[in-house]
Amino acid sequence: MRHLDRIRAYALSLPYATEDMPFGPEVLVFRVLGKIFLLVWLDEGEEGPYAVKCEPDFGEELRVRFPVLQPAYHMNKRHWMQFRLGTGAPSSELITQLIQHSYYCVVQKLPTRRKILHPEVFTVDRPPYSF
Repeated sequence: MRHLDRIRAYALSLPYATEDMPFGPEVLVFRVLGKIFLLVWLDEGEEGPYAVKCEPDFGEELRVRFPVLQPAYHMNKRHWMQFRLGTGAPSSELITQLIQHSYYCVVQKLPTRRKILHPEVFTVDRPPYSF
């Protein structure tokens, strides 16, 4: 299975996750209840870049520890970071944890009215990380 297929399968396994291409065929977007938590630029192939949301201070800490993580192109550099697959790519475990964290960040910011309609999504605790 290709890396992109594994990342896609994992992202879609999260509760209420969907995918679409609102910016054209070169950008694959993953959302939870309408809010973006993962973007993949396909015009450069499977290697990405991939962009995930992150808590600002945690993101700065991760970028220091993992130089492969960079501020995300075309996104708010404080809240989004990107990585590429290929040489020097993050491990599969790190990628999974980055996607989990991004999903968590987005779910925590969803409006209260969504909490009433989808309470099971809001019981998600911040995942433990082993970075």
